[in-house]
Amino acid sequence: MGEVFWVRHGQASFGTEDYDRLTKTGTEQARMLGEYVKANAIQFDVAVTGTLKRQLDTLNHMGISYSDQKYIPSLLANEFDFETLMQVYAQYQPCDSNLLKSSKSEYFRALRVAFQRWSQGEFSGHLEPYEDFSQRVTELRSLVCHSGHQKVLVISSGGVIATVLGQLLNVPISNVIELNLQMKNTGISRCFFNRNTMRISSFNESPHIGHHQDQYITY
Repeated sequence: MGEVFWVRHGQASFGTEDYDRLTKTGTEQARMLGEYVKANAIQFDVAVTGTLKRQLDTLNHMGISYSDQKYIPSLLANEFDFETLMQVYAQYQPCDSNLLKSSKSEYFRALRVAFQRWSQGEFSGHLEPYEDFSQRVTELRSLVCHSGHQKVLVISSGGVIATVLGQLLNVPISNVIELNLQMKNTGISRCFFNRNTMRISSFNESPHIGHHQDQYITY
């Protein structure tokens, strides 16, 4: 069977005008992940990323170069547009009108509710319908399974990876949301796969971050 490493991008710039860029911490997380891969002689046959800057820069800062034949940029791996989702949700929730400027914990409390409502078909006139998002995640899994490779690296985002795992576990959307919010930056979830199936072997590991480097554990 083949093995795929699902990796969430490094820490992005939450609370700024441009979320889609790595912080200094995010850059260092990616570098540490690259050093771990090299130190453990992990050889990926192909790397897949979304087209978002934070995903592309995570691969770049890992310091591992791939030829055009071994690198696949794919819209399938892009995160859902959570910023638009939250802006639309705030319009429907007068009591949460200031949530976009609230603390991180309050923001993600509201994101739980917004994600649940989005998954039930609300807000679809304003952003990608949840059914379409879920379908392209399924297509991303198929891309991996039919890649013809034995060791695949996918750098994506928390919502995508949580949805992959939720589909494999066949759990309710509420559990997918919880998986999403637990995703560490540059956390690794591994799956074994063949052309017909994919099975989870580990979740959200961070072996590249040492015991005394807690400042690099971010979500």
